Amino acid sequence: MVRYLCSVCNHVHNDSTAPERCPNCNTHGYRMKKHGSDSKQRKTIQRQLIFDAVRRLNCHATAEQVYEAVVKKHPAISKATVYRNLNIMTESGELLRFSSIDGPYRYDHNCHNHYHFICDRCKRAFDLSDYFAELCDKVKESSGYDVTNHNITFGGVCIDCKNMEGFATS
Repeated sequence: MVRYLCSVCNHVHNDSTAPERCPNCNTHGYRMKKHGSDSKQRKTIQRQLIFDAVRRLNCHATAEQVYEAVVKKHPAISKATVYRNLNIMTESGELLRFSSIDGPYRYDHNCHNHYHFICDRCKRAFDLSDYFAELCDKVKESSGYDVTNHNITFGGVCIDCKNMEGFATS
């Protein structure tokens, strides 16, 4: 039997398949991840170093930024190891990967359901607290598709950049 851990409320679901929605908090099951002894991914030192770097950077880092942070403390680690482990960790649900509007993927250790905003001026990424769980249901109703997840990134000008003297928004 496989156990799934909801990354929103940490509820453990014991079943052979992940539910469509978490039975405890009613969020979409795609955020649930395999948990416990049945999980096939083993924890490696490199994986822990990479996860710690993403969490420590706390800036929705790109793969290159993660690599630069890890290699400062562990110069023997290769770029391929970092990139491969970032992919493994996003597939397993340990990290959230989202695309920026005009740049590389970014990685987030905060895996609960949320959206992102990327500033066009300074390129920083921010978490947005609003989440529209009903959006998947509405798309399913209107299209007939079985929607299991969505990833929305907003772009514009952040508050800090708006407040900079002489910056005009378009």
